[in-house]
Amino acid sequence: MRRLFEQGRAWTDAHLFNGEYYEHQVRPPGSPGAVAEGLMIGMGSTDLSHPDFQLGPGCLVDQLVGQYMAHICGLGYLLDPEHVAHHLASILRYNRLDDFYGHFNCARSYVLGGERALRMASYPHGRPERPFPYFSEVMTGFEYTAAIGMLYENMEAPGLECIADIRARYDGAKRSPFDEAECGHHYARAMAAWLPCWH
Repeated sequence: MRRLFEQGRAWTDAHLFNGEYYEHQVRPPGSPGAVAEGLMIGMGSTDLSHPDFQLGPGCLVDQLVGQYMAHICGLGYLLDPEHVAHHLASILRYNRLDDFYGHFNCARSYVLGGERALRMASYPHGRPERPFPYFSEVMTGFEYTAAIGMLYENMEAPGLECIADIRARYDGAKRSPFDEAECGHHYARAMAAWLPCWH
């Protein structure tokens, strides 16, 4: 298992880190025969050489969710610590918006007007033709993953600011402080806010 981990870590850092953040490499199967039986059940792209709704070259707010969980479980670094810090800095640079007045979101709106937040994904180096549909949304459970990751990387000030942004949105005046809605009301992912307390 240790050998498998070391090989996977080395490959991930060598092939998926683009100098700023980890990217999602889309590797299309190309033909139906390359997809396991039962996985193509009327869902997904009709053009297997160019699948729809992928992250691709985006900077994803919770791309380091595995690293976040590894820290919480006391397992240490899964990836190069410098790359982890760079990725979190890129989330701040590309995904954090000081207001949403001019932000286009074609789906659900969990942030409005002059509120600050970390959006799901940004595309600083080019967006896919059809990215995953909620890339422009904001959801607190994902924001907590990035913010807590920052706390683990000694990026205390920006991490706490991101958490303060969430609490300012769910302050009891604009939204319920007991229901950080995202994919539904009372959605469990927002419980991620409590994980650092368990460590």
